[in-house]
Amino acid sequence: MLKKVIMEAFPERKLSTDLLVMPISFRDVGECYSVLLRLRTKRTRYLAVFLPGKSANNWSALEALYEHAPRLRLETTPFGWNSQLNIHFGFDPLFRIRKELQDCFVPKVS
Repeated sequence: MLKKVIMEAFPERKLSTDLLVMPISFRDVGECYSVLLRLRTKRTRYLAVFLPGKSANNWSALEALYEHAPRLRLETTPFGWNSQLNIHFGFDPLFRIRKELQDCFVPKVS
């Protein structure tokens, strides 16, 4: 899997489930699925993973979404809801974690 198919997600309100799968379509990327995962640790976070859709578009096409992450917004109506849910995105949250760990273990040269 490519690194750039995982993004941090910011739903406008709390979800009643830990997993939400949404079929979506973009003009330039085609059909795909957005899988929203709620991670419960000391701080609740949401991750979105983009997967190829029915047309089996290639993984590299999904990387284009990452470049536009802060401008992306998905609107969906989850099953059983009466209103829409808007989800905004940010970049790969794991990048910051890897960078922080790297900074901790790499000796600083003075």
